[in-house]
Amino acid sequence: MPPPRMAYPLPVPWRRLAPVLAPGSVPLAAAAGLLLSTAFEPIAFFWSALPAVALFLWTVHGQRARRGALLGLVFGACFMYVNIYWMRAVADAAWLGLAGVEAIFLSLGGALLAVASRWRGWPVWSAVIWLAIEVFRGAWPFSGFTWGRLSFAVVDTPYAAALPWVGSYGVSLLVAATAAGLLWLALDIRARWKPVTGGALVGALLLGLFAALGPRWTTDRTATIALVQGNVPGTAPSSSSTIGR
Repeated sequence: MPPPRMAYPLPVPWRRLAPVLAPGSVPLAAAAGLLLSTAFEPIAFFWSALPAVALFLWTVHGQRARRGALLGLVFGACFMYVNIYWMRAVADAAWLGLAGVEAIFLSLGGALLAVASRWRGWPVWSAVIWLAIEVFRGAWPFSGFTWGRLSFAVVDTPYAAALPWVGSYGVSLLVAATAAGLLWLALDIRARWKPVTGGALVGALLLGLFAALGPRWTTDRTATIALVQGNVPGTAPSSSSTIGR
């Protein structure tokens, strides 16, 4: 007869941190939102998007819809208020109001993700829900607001090869699915590393095919473009830039 297992309590500092690092943690949701903002300008480090989305999915995992909505609101506020900080050039009220509205969309996403985390195949459902929220907030109200879409951060990454084939929404789905897959692996790495490795190889193959068969971008020619936006404070009526094509 094997000896009984003994429970070894965590050291006191770790016990104090345990509630903060567990699913349902508001500070963890805030950290995920701030981390996701670094995937966009001005930092534009795309690879922070994957752990950020996975971290947010972890915070809502197994939670009730109401708790998921709160976590989504915190995540959305920390993400959007940083991501569209430039809106203050128009008006502080516009920045505060618009970021707040976008955070409400992500609050809805948090509630849905919390519910879906109990379903079989939840990583797939999580990616679909993430995309649905992007589509929803990109179309309503007033024709929508698309800043913060995951696919907007993939420039100069392997995901960009898929843009001509599946479009912006398709790439957002791929990024969200990757993040959900990483969390699924992390929750039981010993049992799941083989299927995840196989899925990663298939994904890498598809991205390679997209890159090989997609359009060739060159910089041997340039074009000068001008952008004009009305009703925005500033001394210059337009701006121009020379880009490769």
